[in-house]
Amino acid sequence: MKKQIRYLFIITLFVSACQAYGQDSLATIYFYRASKFAGSFVGYNLKHNGNIIGPVKSGTLLTYQCPAGVQIFSATTESESSIKVEVASGETYYIECGIAVGVMVGKPTFRQASAIQAKVDIEKLDKAIASALPSKVLESNQAADTIRALANLFQRKRKGGTTRAVVFGALGIGSIIGTANYKPTTVTINQGSAGSQIIEISSGPPAINYVFIGFNAIMVVTGITQASNYSTQKLDALINNYKEGNPLPAKIKSKLKAKDFK
Repeated sequence: MKKQIRYLFIITLFVSACQAYGQDSLATIYFYRASKFAGSFVGYNLKHNGNIIGPVKSGTLLTYQCPAGVQIFSATTESESSIKVEVASGETYYIECGIAVGVMVGKPTFRQASAIQAKVDIEKLDKAIASALPSKVLESNQAADTIRALANLFQRKRKGGTTRAVVFGALGIGSIIGTANYKPTTVTINQGSAGSQIIEISSGPPAINYVFIGFNAIMVVTGITQASNYSTQKLDALINNYKEGNPLPAKIKSKLKAKDFK
């Protein structure tokens, strides 16, 4: 009897170990599609190796597990689209689904998303699932605040640079016009019957005029440079890099202020 119980216990442990190993050897993929009006009337079936995973429409969130390796997922409407993803055992991946408006119906679109971005998007669809995502994305709220602060910083710097260029540009133009119209200072000395004599005191604009023009030119150049360094294109590149999990450059972090997070 004791021997039978021992064998039963060993078999139970073996089965449990196999189940645990089987779960750990699979990769988990979240497929989600934002709830948007554009293209909301178009849905499609998501497939893996020809097998249907489930329907994808506006506001859909699907969870799927598959073996490690290169996996291909596809969908078909008026045309077929697919995405190839290399997954590892025990890891979690996120694929954003969408629809590109076509001639007749629309074409399915797929894009692998970062964990941080996916957390924010999935939270809009299902807060319960979003809160249960792996711990590495639990800081997404902080990440969202940082992204908002970056947008405010770039807007503030871009506006400041543009304002500086415009103000000092106007001052510079005024200085140039004033210098071009400068008239030498003259003094007329009356010498009685001998007539009068005109003495020219200065032959050209004061040197300070040229210094002021040069200063305005420098301020215009620095203003334009600042506005260019904080352009929307560079902001988008920085945010995308940050969403992929890369740290912010120290130069950018040092410029963030408390008001940028409001």
